[in-house]
Amino acid sequence: MTAALAVERRLPASVLTILTIRCSESVVAAEPASAPLEIKDTLMLPESSGRAKRYSEIEKTAALKAYETKIAFGLTSTDAARKVSVPRKTLERWLDERKRHQEQTEASNGTRLIETSIATLAAPGRFNPEAVRSALFAFVAWLRWPGEVRNLAAYVLLLHCGYLVQKYGVSRLQELPESEKKAIQNDIDISLIFDLFLGKVVFPFHMDYEHEYYTRRDKNAEICSFFTNARHNSIDSSIGKAFHIVENNGFSKDFEMGEKAFRAFWRSNAAVMPFDYVELYHFPTLDLGLDPEEPDFYEKIDDLLQRLPEIAEYLAGCKWAVREFRSSLDPRALTSIWSPGFPLHLLPRELPRVKLPGKLFEALSRPRVIA
Repeated sequence: MTAALAVERRLPASVLTILTIRCSESVVAAEPASAPLEIKDTLMLPESSGRAKRYSEIEKTAALKAYETKIAFGLTSTDAARKVSVPRKTLERWLDERKRHQEQTEASNGTRLIETSIATLAAPGRFNPEAVRSALFAFVAWLRWPGEVRNLAAYVLLLHCGYLVQKYGVSRLQELPESEKKAIQNDIDISLIFDLFLGKVVFPFHMDYEHEYYTRRDKNAEICSFFTNARHNSIDSSIGKAFHIVENNGFSKDFEMGEKAFRAFWRSNAAVMPFDYVELYHFPTLDLGLDPEEPDFYEKIDDLLQRLPEIAEYLAGCKWAVREFRSSLDPRALTSIWSPGFPLHLLPRELPRVKLPGKLFEALSRPRVIA
C-alpha cells in the first residue's frame, strides 16, 4: 500500500489539499492497517470557509462608535455600515444588546438605591442628616414614579434641586451654604446630566398633584387592600378577580379601565401598592406623596425629616404588608413584579385588618362578561 493510498482512506480530500504528509513507504507498509496515522502539520481553515467573523468587545465598541458618528454626520445606516465594514444588521443587533444591557444596569442601580434608602430611613440614627435626606428623596421619587426605576437617579436629582431652589431661593451652586454644596454633590452625576441634555432621560409629562397622582395612589391602596385582606374575608384573590372588581366598580372610587390597561397598570404599580396601602390606610397623616412643583414642597420634606421615628414605624408596617401582599399572589404573578428587600434589623409590624366593603362583594358576585 502506498503512502498516498493510506492517507486517502483516513482523511477527506479537502484536507489532503491543505496538508503535506511526509512519510516513508516502508514505514507505512510495516504498520498494521488499523494503526493511527500521525500527522504533525497544522490544519488551517481557508478564508473562504464561510464562518462569521468573531468580534471582540473592543472591536464592537469601536465599530458602534464609528457607526453612530457617521450617522450623526448625515450618512444613512446602510452607507455608515459599509464604511465601518460591518453588516448593518449586525450593528443594529449590537445596538439593541447595548440598550438592553444599559437598561438592566440602570434598573439594577435603581432597585439598589430604593433598598438603600429604605435601610437608611429604617435606622436614621446610623447615618448623617444629608444621607437621610437623600434617602428620603429617593423613596419619595420611587413612590411617585414607580414604573421608572431605571431613571430613579434622575428623579432624585430633580427633587433635590427643587428642594434647594425653594428653600434658599437661589439658582447657582455657588450661592448655597457649604453643607448643601457637599450634599448635592453626592447626587450629581455628570453622565446623568449629559443624558438629560441628550433627551435620554424623559420626565413624566404630567405632574398634576390633585388629579393624576392621588387617583393612582388611591387605586394602589385599594387593590392592595383587596389582596392583603381577601383571605380574612373568605375570598381567594387573584389578578383576574381584582380586575373584575375594577370592571364592576367594586372599589370605593370608581375608575374605568380595560383589562389590557389594568395589567399594564399592575406591572407599573404593583411594587409600591403595599407602601401606598400602609400609608393611606394606617398612616394617613404621613404624607409621602409629594409634588416638587408645589410651593411648600421643601417645607413638607423638612417636616418629614422631623418625623423619622414615625417613618421607621411605617416601614415596619410596609415590611409586613409586602409579605402579606406577596403571599396572596399566584406564583406566576410574582414573576412579573419586584419587591424591595428590607433590612434584617427592621422587624415587621402587623397592622389591623381592614374589612372589605360590601360594594366589593357585590362586584365579585356579578358574572364575568367575556367579550
